[in-house]
Amino acid sequence: MSTPQKLELAHGPEKRYATALFELAQEGKQLAAIAQEMRALQTALAEVPEFATALANPLMEGQAQRKLVQALVKELKASKLTQQFLETVQANGRLSLLPGIVWQVLDMIATANGEVTAHVTAATTLTQTQQTALTKLVKELVPSAKQVNLTTQQDEKLLGGFVLDVASQQVDASVRGQLQNFQNQLTQTKA
Repeated sequence: MSTPQKLELAHGPEKRYATALFELAQEGKQLAAIAQEMRALQTALAEVPEFATALANPLMEGQAQRKLVQALVKELKASKLTQQFLETVQANGRLSLLPGIVWQVLDMIATANGEVTAHVTAATTLTQTQQTALTKLVKELVPSAKQVNLTTQQDEKLLGGFVLDVASQQVDASVRGQLQNFQNQLTQTKA
């Protein structure tokens, strides 16, 4: 399993732009195509350093931004909807928000398709049996989940067990978490 990318749930303008694209794609029955283009855009932003550098540059001028959007559209062989969306983001001076917008759009599409991504941090590498058990737990926590995608990472500081983050819920079944709870109880007893 892969390590999850540490992106917080987008709020503010990222969410507004993502919602607009999601709703237009849904109305036009283009969710699958837009999802594919957003995954390709996410990959391009991660793998082509020039794109990431340009997006992070607050001094990039309008003409350079337009050229960047044209290069992205060409690289993606983007649909008219994605092209217009990227041009709007650029025209509004929001290209720096693009990674968060893309991530949010993909999350919205996954949710609409009944997909749930659960992030598991474990003290050791999880076995297939453990992953299967965690998938079952996620389906109990999120009954609407048709498909569960587990992303895992290892953190020896947990000492043992795991921490599961899914659908704004957290299950802390780590030894470190249990020790912290015990310490909190002792502190409250003394007070």
